[in-house]
Order: sequence, then C-alpha cells, then structure tokens
Amino acid sequence: MVSEKVTIKNPTGLHLRPAGLFCKTAMEFKSKITVYKKTRYEDVTANAKSVLSVLGACIKSGDEIVLECEGPDEKEAMEAMVKAIEAAGLPVVHMCTVTPISMTVGANRIVPTIAIPHPLGNPALEKDEEYALRKGLVEKALKALTTEVDGQTIFDN
Repeated sequence: MVSEKVTIKNPTGLHLRPAGLFCKTAMEFKSKITVYKKTRYEDVTANAKSVLSVLGACIKSGDEIVLECEGPDEKEAMEAMVKAIEAAGLPVVHMCTVTPISMTVGANRIVPTIAIPHPLGNPALEKDEEYALRKGLVEKALKALTTEVDGQTIFDN
C-alpha cells in the first residue's frame, strides 16, 4: 500500500470534468484507489473509480487529500493519479461583473469586468476607446494568470 498527500490546485476543485478525468485515470489500474479528506466535522472517504463518490466528497480548491493505492500496480497508479490531479490544476482567471459569485464558486484569480450586459466592453465608447478598454482587461487577466496566489484574489488594479 502507498499513500500520498496532495493539494488540489484547480480553482474550481474536482467538479464534474476534472473528477471524470480523475476517475478515468483510476479505472486504468487494478489497484484499489481511495481518496481521504478531513473536514472540521467529519472524515470523508471516496472511491477514486466512482465519479459520484468523488463528487460526493466535495473536494474544493486548496483542499488537502490523501490518495491511497493498494494492489499489484499501486506505485504506477499513485504516480498516474498525482499527475492527473496536477494536470487539472491549470491556472484560470475568472472574469466577471459580480465578484461575489466568483468567490462563491471558488475562483482563485478574479478580474472584475465592466457591466452585466457588456462584461468586456462598452458599446457607447468610440472604437479606439473600447479597444483600449478590452486590451486593458485582457492584460489584467494575463497578469493574474502569471501571479502566484494563496487563495482567492481579486485583481482590480
């Protein structure tokens, strides 16, 4: 049996798509693969080969989980599972007009935009002015992508 502690870096945690990829990777191995997560109130255990079990564990960005692999290919399984989690951790910038929504969904890099009907522009501006406005938002998002963060950060400057 091998085990390893891993921190979830995907800004939205193990939601459906990354959880599906995670479980697909787990199903490639004969070993039993279990996910453990401690919360303030309970210890959660999930079968890494079951999407419903993994989703039920409510694994969010920043959570520390313990992966445990037991079986004939446990070392290979552990290596692949850690890589699957790391691959799902690509940095993402959430651009939106209502930043509390971004905070609620667990986004780590948040760039406020203009307005709900036109989040990345303002049709009332002249073409050159709107281009400059959009370019500024994209540059802010690119800066956010290259900035290390330790939790939710709003890039409003």
